[in-house]
Amino acid sequence: MEQDIRGHAGDAALSNRPKQFTLAPHLDRNGALIPGQTVNNVSKKAATERINRLQAEYISHGIENILSDQKFSKAIIQPVVDEAVAQGIPENRPCHNGLRQTHHLHCGHAIYTTMPTICGKNCHEAWNKEAEDNAMFYCVLCTRIRVAWAKKNYNKRWHDVLLPSFAYPEEEEADRKKYEDVTRGTQPVYISPQGFLILPYGHDGVINHIALIRALEALNEKRFKDMIATACESQLSLTKLTKISLDNFNTLVRHQHMLRHAPFNMLATIAVQLAGRSETSPPKFNMIATAFDYTITENYGECYGETDFIISCMAAQEKIYQFIDKAPGKYRRTKNFRQMKQAAMNLHAGFVKSKTISIDRKMRQISIQIVAASIHQAMLQNHIPIKMSEICEVFDLPYDEHAVYAEGKMSIFARHYRRTKRRAGLRDVHKKAKMKQAKAEKETEGLEYLLADF
Repeated sequence: MEQDIRGHAGDAALSNRPKQFTLAPHLDRNGALIPGQTVNNVSKKAATERINRLQAEYISHGIENILSDQKFSKAIIQPVVDEAVAQGIPENRPCHNGLRQTHHLHCGHAIYTTMPTICGKNCHEAWNKEAEDNAMFYCVLCTRIRVAWAKKNYNKRWHDVLLPSFAYPEEEEADRKKYEDVTRGTQPVYISPQGFLILPYGHDGVINHIALIRALEALNEKRFKDMIATACESQLSLTKLTKISLDNFNTLVRHQHMLRHAPFNMLATIAVQLAGRSETSPPKFNMIATAFDYTITENYGECYGETDFIISCMAAQEKIYQFIDKAPGKYRRTKNFRQMKQAAMNLHAGFVKSKTISIDRKMRQISIQIVAASIHQAMLQNHIPIKMSEICEVFDLPYDEHAVYAEGKMSIFARHYRRTKRRAGLRDVHKKAKMKQAKAEKETEGLEYLLADF
């Protein structure tokens, strides 16, 4: 593999050559794991555009044609089976019996190893508690998300991070070296809903593989959107909730990486269930689950709670941005106005998590008033005096008993929230002071005896 070429001040020939960039780790033809694949003479932007063009082409094929087309056969690894495999067929169920090449991690990503290996303590489906003592698997996609977000490069779908535009080779290599003594090297793998594996960075063609994965995900997403529309309009008789259900589903798919890559049928079930809560007689869970061929799993309750929180926070974020755009000019011109945004988001998220208003129906009724109250407290926190009624006016809300109720509840919560943060900060200060004192004492240990002898 060629080394990365950087421009040097004294060498014009080298400095004029295009930069290379390295994608995630992959396997060579002998099955050995190598650090990464270097792409030459092409920019990240050009490679990403090429993947997007191929993705559109593959989407036009449809899932059935992709699976039967010979040109995709090299990219697809044998199906993942749920029952006992026949003799001669490789076993590739994730974490099966705690010893496989494919493993499903707690973060939701799936990884592939050069040889079958025991589960790590970060395996989601670790077969027994002994795995808690095993070395973790390294996940390059988690590193990529963390680095990209720090650079304000946000992904809209989990598979966006496979793109070259999300590759940061220097940071990824530094992170890999930092943890190489305590983690095992891996490469990402895609497990399709149809039950087969694709290595996005396989040696037969990185760009083709990434485009194929993204096309399959887009086709499956569209299939479930159509299923939601059909289920709401015919099977469940919830025609007026079709748009809300689809909006919920879009939000959940955008944040699928925060839900450990919950499958589409679970997300569709939750999206419709959340939309149906506003009905006087909400549809029964079994009816919704049947419409999407979903069988409840042990992590459904946890996922349901997280999705409710995500949808609530995303709706609040949109309202906060709306206030930033439409707030009176005298407030937008103040010094700390922009700092209000994150403070309002933190207050709202903390308020929802705290269950200060424990009645779900009441919380949904005054959800916009709660956002307005979080903005009000965030503005006051940043020394910008404003009345709650002025914020309600921006959202075309009356300053009525609901707004007063939300204002009072948020005011009490904000005081408690600030007090808790202040105490946590003081604990950190005291902890650092004690550590510093202990270090100083250790450095001077025995000094008094030396001085006495002298």
